[in-house]
Amino acid sequence: MAAASIMSRSSRLRRRISPRTCTGFKWDAYLTWVTGFGLLIVQYYLHAKSYLIDPAVMALEPSQAVAISIVSLLGGWAIYEAICRSPLGRNTVLLSALVFALILAASVLYTKVFLRARRVFSMSEPSSAPSWRSTCS
Repeated sequence: MAAASIMSRSSRLRRRISPRTCTGFKWDAYLTWVTGFGLLIVQYYLHAKSYLIDPAVMALEPSQAVAISIVSLLGGWAIYEAICRSPLGRNTVLLSALVFALILAASVLYTKVFLRARRVFSMSEPSSAPSWRSTCS
């Protein structure tokens, strides 16, 4: 008797939450992706010489740096999709470990191509940048 009551309530709830009411979540996700990619373009791709390229690491033209970034994003997405669709994707612990390893590999690659690791991972300012501390004393 209790099971029939629960089934009746859950079917009524399913009828109230239709795919039409869930489209808002879909558009929220799309808008988040589009604005995030727009910020990536404005911040890093349009100002590649300032934020993406470190001549001390590798002499790149802005178009080369942007191309490397886009190809690595697409390659990372393809590898992630392949891992998720493979039998390895069914094991969430293994999937998490593989995705973490993919993120680590990408971060090592980016420090070899774009910026020095000391500059990326430290809180210190680059020596060529003006310091706010020197102007406030």
